[in-house]
Amino acid sequence: MKDHTQASPTRIGEVIKRQIPLMAKQSPSTTDARICDRCGGPLKAHVLPNYPELHPMYCPACMARGQRERLRKQRQDRCASRIRRINAAIPPSHRTARIGRLSPKLVKAMAERKPKQGLLLWGRTGSGKSYAVAAIVRDLIIRMRDKVVVQRITHAVLDHRLRSTFSPAAHQSELDVLRPFMDANVCWLEDVGSGVNASDF
Repeated sequence: MKDHTQASPTRIGEVIKRQIPLMAKQSPSTTDARICDRCGGPLKAHVLPNYPELHPMYCPACMARGQRERLRKQRQDRCASRIRRINAAIPPSHRTARIGRLSPKLVKAMAERKPKQGLLLWGRTGSGKSYAVAAIVRDLIIRMRDKVVVQRITHAVLDHRLRSTFSPAAHQSELDVLRPFMDANVCWLEDVGSGVNASDF
């Protein structure tokens, strides 16, 4: 009785010899019918020779153009984010403030300021205190990018919010009111001690 499960070595070799040329003819070349998915131009063999199955495939010119578009989009997103943060931190009346328009003495005081050291500006009404702080805050937002968080409030409004926590029906504690200003990188407090509700506290 013959065992049909085993084939002779000669027959296996013949089958392999017949299949290898057939497989070689059926395998497509990496350059056959390869066109750029963006412009439709022909692709050269050196674009992605080891990964012909990857899609989409672009010619070198389209790849460079796409890189430039991505960089331009990133710059536009950073610029829009910067504008949003400036508008959120600075009131409309002082958004034109620039640090280059401040007095050299104030700019020098800012440059010599130690890390985490505050700055106190005082003077008559209309002397430019808010303008100076707006210019300083704008410069910090631009230089530090997304690393700076600014909170701005007037002293009168802060006093009102703190006093509202004294009520038995209050939903916030004093710490809840102060927490955003404690967590911010820059706390901009205006009109300290002014207003009809000013007190020693």
